[in-house]
Amino acid sequence: MSLAEVAAACVTVFLALVAIVAYLVDAAGYGVMPSVALGVAAVLSAGLAFSCLRLRYFVRGTSDLLVWIGILLFVTTALLRVSWPSLLPPGRGPDLTHHLLLVDYIEQNQHLVHDRSLDGAMGEMAHYTPGAHLLAVIAGVSLGADGLHAFFPIAVLSAALTAAFVFLIGRRHGLPLPYALCGAVLLLVPAQYFAGAFTHDSFLAQAVATLFAVALWWALVNWHDRPAPLNAAIVAVFLAAVFLSWPVWLGPLLLVFLALVLRALGPDRLVRPEPGERLDGQRRAEDRQNERHRAGEEDRPHAPAAGASAGRSASATCHVRYRDPFTSTTSPGRNSARNHASAAS
Repeated sequence: MSLAEVAAACVTVFLALVAIVAYLVDAAGYGVMPSVALGVAAVLSAGLAFSCLRLRYFVRGTSDLLVWIGILLFVTTALLRVSWPSLLPPGRGPDLTHHLLLVDYIEQNQHLVHDRSLDGAMGEMAHYTPGAHLLAVIAGVSLGADGLHAFFPIAVLSAALTAAFVFLIGRRHGLPLPYALCGAVLLLVPAQYFAGAFTHDSFLAQAVATLFAVALWWALVNWHDRPAPLNAAIVAVFLAAVFLSWPVWLGPLLLVFLALVLRALGPDRLVRPEPGERLDGQRRAEDRQNERHRAGEEDRPHAPAAGASAGRSASATCHVRYRDPFTSTTSPGRNSARNHASAAS
């Protein structure tokens, strides 16, 4: 992984773990505990960064890191202006009320919806996957605001990280930096689809889920290039985050993951080098010295052994002995004695 990939993985894993840990703590009966979720996510994300540095799972790429930071700053600044300074979700779709209703319920009660009698009051939000809503509530607590004002910045950050991951996927596939950057910039061409989903249509949870889905796409490519346990753990975290945010995105990604697993189990898997790693196309002198036989020996005639005489080679090459036809199962000694007796008579 490059330095930009390590940074992107740590930031996105932190966001994913905040939602996952908060959901698990609430499922255990303790309610949503923002401090616990933030603490566990911070420790595990720091452990991921430390493991990448200790195991040297990265290659130096300052230019990629600078471009990645630039993409984050540009997209975040451009989208926050849409709702500055209130930072309230500016959408006009009917989903906005539903999403904010769930955020307000979690914030007021400090737990998810467990009372089935609220189905009539909350509708589908009583059963909605709450990953993005948990992030909004915990971000509001961390920033000293409420979840209603924190939901839109979370969606903007998700969109910026999504564009940055598209750039990193292009770089991991070997695209030159300008072409990979164009891939991220082209996301802004269908602006109504990329940003309008949460600035106009109020698909806030889908915007957060898109981040985890694209991050999972990158993680699958990364795991395919280097199937290490650490990379597999990143895939698992993003899988859980997609399921917890909006599981509709899981189908194609799971198919790709299963295809890669089956290909890894096959005998014809080719391991590609890491980005920035060069193949050793020349045979080194130390490799030639370790060879058992010198090059070209198989083309020379083999010399006879030291104790072999010219008579032995002559007997081996000049006298040809033809075997008798196979007509009996007795030993050769008995056959030859019987032949000599019959010849003497």
